[in-house]
Amino acid sequence: MSSYAVPVVDLSDPDEAAVATALWNAATTVGFFTVTGHGIPQDAIDAQFQASKDFFAQDLAVKEASSPFEAKLNSGFEHMKQVRPSTGLPDVKESLQVTARSDAMLDRWPNHPPEFEKRARAFMEKSHALAAKILTLLEPRACPANAPGTLANAHTLWGPDGQCTLRHLHYPPMSAEHVSSLPKGSWRAGAHTDWCCVTLLFQRVGETGLECAANPRGDGATEWAPVDPVQGGVAVNVGDMLSR
Repeated sequence: MSSYAVPVVDLSDPDEAAVATALWNAATTVGFFTVTGHGIPQDAIDAQFQASKDFFAQDLAVKEASSPFEAKLNSGFEHMKQVRPSTGLPDVKESLQVTARSDAMLDRWPNHPPEFEKRARAFMEKSHALAAKILTLLEPRACPANAPGTLANAHTLWGPDGQCTLRHLHYPPMSAEHVSSLPKGSWRAGAHTDWCCVTLLFQRVGETGLECAANPRGDGATEWAPVDPVQGGVAVNVGDMLSR
């Protein structure tokens, strides 16, 4: 058992000052929190998960051809190649990165499932609005010298300098034989921090495994706590940029 838990904050609470305080306390202690009452319909989340499932269900060669990965753009399909500094080994997963920067997705939009681009763009708009709200609530304490809205306005979709990314993740089933063939020390996703301001993590109830280590590391010992899915919730973690 962990000595701490990931807080759950209801963004629909009419007391905005209390919501902002709860987010700040979570961000400066655990560094992870789950938001409910966030305004993104569950059917929109479910539809994006289904689009992700349909894409990953294709043959590897088809996925690589339909959305070739480009590291400089952080865009496209990547199969078990992302190496974490904490492990020195590739994560045992595959991903499809959609980076909302002009031309980043040129010739990288999957043609299956149908209307993938249209749906992904719409989902990114909803996610962007939620991230902007969270940043705006944290900003007065995190960056008191900023003019209101500076953080939110710095995060754009489809402009020339956009870095916002919708990342679809797939952890393929592993047979015992496959697991035994992996290098010792392999992880589905090795320990890491995110370099961004905030990451929104959409999870499905019943699919556990994500864990976080609280911000105060104390004597150097790392204690991990589960970030289990919450019905109607979206997990959020504070990234390196906002921490700085």
